[in-house]
Amino acid sequence: MKSSISNNITYNHRGLNFSYIENFYDKDKSSYFLDLLLNKVDWQQEQINIFGKSIDLPRLTAYYSDPGINYLYSGISHKSVEYPTFIHSIKLKAETFFDAKFNSVLLNRYKDGSQWHGYHSDNEKELGDMINICSISFGASRDFIFKSKKSKLKKNLNLQNGSALYMMHPTQKNYNHSLPKRTKVVEERVNLTFRYIQ
Repeated sequence: MKSSISNNITYNHRGLNFSYIENFYDKDKSSYFLDLLLNKVDWQQEQINIFGKSIDLPRLTAYYSDPGINYLYSGISHKSVEYPTFIHSIKLKAETFFDAKFNSVLLNRYKDGSQWHGYHSDNEKELGDMINICSISFGASRDFIFKSKKSKLKKNLNLQNGSALYMMHPTQKNYNHSLPKRTKVVEERVNLTFRYIQ
């Protein structure tokens, strides 16, 4: 079972709870932020260990946080680095709009549709029991798929340039999500995933 969703929506059904705002930033502001993200962020090519071999992740990453907030996931350790001013401004807008509190942000950069992110859930113990994550997208539109951990239910979103996706509890408990390959996509995409680490 699979259904498509577009425009603004608030969804809370079968353990999947999210809000999607298609025009969180307008086109001009989105272009402004994308340029800063591509040129001012210290992007890293990280690796994961699979069966004893180090494999490059199919994307670049970066991490910023409040002082002293480190983050460990998939065996990758991120040390606290102060937010650039423009990223801090995005954080403040997300906190105000969604009435939320975030103390860290993990960034992903995809050069084109050949780069991807496999099914996973952001449920590390450092995130606590009530996990709320806000993902802001800039650049190329990309499909984003939720898949239930207990059934065949799927939900497909097309994350637009300047959009915001706020995933609320208990989404991470019940669903995995992915950003699949899309060979026809030739432009870069950057997303910022704001979270609160305990």
